[in-house]
Amino acid sequence: ETIQVKNLSSGKRIAGEVIDEKTVLVRV
Repeated sequence: ETIQVKNLSSGKRIAGEVIDEKTVLVRV
């Protein structure tokens, strides 16, 4: 499961995950 911790408006949701160079993702 990937939890979105921080995401800026430029983030894009792909397959339920937010992918962005400034997005911090935490996998648990």
